[in-house]
Amino acid sequence: MLFFRKYLGGLLLLALSSYLGNLYFTNKLGLYITPRFFPYTLGALFVLVPMGLFSLWAGWKNRFSTHLGQKPYIVFTIVILTAWFTPPTALNPAMATQKNSPFTSSVSSAIPAAPEAPTTFEELVSSPMVTQAELDRLSGFDDDEAAAMGLQPSKPSRPSVHTASAPPNKVSAEKQDDKLDELVLTPQNYLSVMEDLFQKPDAYSGRPIRIEGFVYREKGFQPNQFVVARYQVVCCIADATVIGLLVEGLPSPAEDTWVEVKGILSKGSYNGSIMPILQAKEIHPIKIPADPYIYKN
Repeated sequence: MLFFRKYLGGLLLLALSSYLGNLYFTNKLGLYITPRFFPYTLGALFVLVPMGLFSLWAGWKNRFSTHLGQKPYIVFTIVILTAWFTPPTALNPAMATQKNSPFTSSVSSAIPAAPEAPTTFEELVSSPMVTQAELDRLSGFDDDEAAAMGLQPSKPSRPSVHTASAPPNKVSAEKQDDKLDELVLTPQNYLSVMEDLFQKPDAYSGRPIRIEGFVYREKGFQPNQFVVARYQVVCCIADATVIGLLVEGLPSPAEDTWVEVKGILSKGSYNGSIMPILQAKEIHPIKIPADPYIYKN
């Protein structure tokens, strides 16, 4: 038994390393943790592999010594074997009902407070809440009038704003062409668009939308009500929360199935909270995406 224990520690370290490496190089690591932690996993591999090899070398050179009994080895062996023989799978949509929180909670907590209304003329000119057309109306003077009089425009104008440093995934839903263009939610813009929709449901009422997700239903939903949802992951699947849109207008598909929903946005309420509601026009079943989560960076 001592002969076997001389090599068991090294073998367990190499088995753990190979498991983590398999998840990393087969793109399955994202089923458990957020991609921003991938470099730390890769760094752990560069530590665990040498440790395992050194442990084997120490056992071979009879430099092995330990004060551990057999139980710690048995526990680690069971854990690693279980990991190896359990295929990596995404979080089951059925787990959404065990999160004990409304589907809008994570969106609501992520919505920033509404900016204060401008109180001075300078704040009015620079405020993102006021459009250039509104400034024209407030000034009572526009470019056409200035051109007709042969004058330079003297209306207040908003200073230019450089946005090159803005993260590419923070795309506001309002910036996607005009109001009648279809709003398409993707993993890259999902969170920013959802925050915008919940913060300003009036602005998007009547706009076409297309969204993919799993079917999630809460107690008290009507037969034609369901949520097309995704899991938001901050660190790992243990903190996953449900984010989605309430859908009405067509019979609900089977719970936990993945669907693509096309429809029109409207303003409504649920449990006393004002929110956007998707009036469904089309519902199509789809395959589970290779990466089913939405990651909050």
